[in-house]
Amino acid sequence: MNTAFSGLMRRLMMWFYLSLPYLALIAVGKTGAQASWMFYLTGWITAFIFQIFFLSVNQADALIHSPLYRTTTALVPPVLIMLRQFVYGGGMIQYFIELFIMEVLLLNFAVTFAMLSKIKEDWGMALFGFLMFGSFLGLSFWGLLQNWLLLNPELSWLSLLPLLLALISTGFQQLRFLLAVARGDVLLTDASLDNPILFFVGQIVLWFGVMIWVMTWNV
Repeated sequence: MNTAFSGLMRRLMMWFYLSLPYLALIAVGKTGAQASWMFYLTGWITAFIFQIFFLSVNQADALIHSPLYRTTTALVPPVLIMLRQFVYGGGMIQYFIELFIMEVLLLNFAVTFAMLSKIKEDWGMALFGFLMFGSFLGLSFWGLLQNWLLLNPELSWLSLLPLLLALISTGFQQLRFLLAVARGDVLLTDASLDNPILFFVGQIVLWFGVMIWVMTWNV
């Protein structure tokens, strides 16, 4: 029973995290801020990178961590941020933006770590990849941060504590995975998309759906 429940929770959390980038983009469109087409384009590319990285980590992480550990670490960050919204009067729009900001920040760290670890093997490709992915992730992160600051004009250390704890929780999980890759315990080839064509087609359809939703849904 515990195994079945844990498997169900992991599947639900996987779909939640995979839809998170698009929920965050919709939330940005509802803040009333003037988000440029460049933000949505970089946001879409960030969604690609985020989802591929998330699926890779989720698949390869199963080789080094127990199902209970992976379920717990997936549940902790969204629950902490939800409690922050409840205590300090936030809403769903702020919730999705905050959670994705945290994930994009950690994704920047993970991509930087991965690129720097490849410098000895092929510094040219590592530098190109770092500049390309870093620029896209940086633009998306800056746009998300601007919208978040718009929603949070007054901040206190106490109000940011749940967000910090969620950041530490997620960062610890990703760091353990990246260190396992660096040691050779897990190969990146162990983490691959089952059906990449279906994945990319699905992303294009989702992106157009988000654009239509943002442009037509008035709150």
